[in-house]
Amino acid sequence: MTFEQFKTNVEAWQEERGIYAHSTPLAQALKAVSEVGELADSVIKGDRDALKDAIGDVMACLVGVCKMSSFCIEFMNPGAAEAHFSQHQVASIIAGCVTDICAIASNGEHPSMLIDPACDAMYWMDTLAMRSGLTLLECCESAWNEIKDRTGKMVAGGAFVKDGDV
Repeated sequence: MTFEQFKTNVEAWQEERGIYAHSTPLAQALKAVSEVGELADSVIKGDRDALKDAIGDVMACLVGVCKMSSFCIEFMNPGAAEAHFSQHQVASIIAGCVTDICAIASNGEHPSMLIDPACDAMYWMDTLAMRSGLTLLECCESAWNEIKDRTGKMVAGGAFVKDGDV
């Protein structure tokens, strides 16, 4: 799966479930924060399968934030598997990038302000994936395969709650 295929699939999935019509960039950015929590947990526990899922889930959230903000996110810069940063440090950098995205979304700043933190988040998630023997695209494809048949509903606040969750 290419990143463009992942993005197209996720955007169509989010459209079909009413996320664009009934949510906000901030609500989707906050969902990304939740997924970054799962990413951090997987790093702390050394759980490679959970990390693969979490990276893909964060990417799906970022696709939604960018789409809702009329910003086209593209996979252009593969990470460099920065050897001088531990996985814990990289997870912290990703959390900072996603926090920046939330701040931009909450302030109603121009969508162009998303470019740097969104691209940085993608770069560092790719780096984290590579440091774990994965690729960002592999993580994205895994997440897509997990969510593609998921059903649920939108709730107050702009969040999609999958069937079976409380």
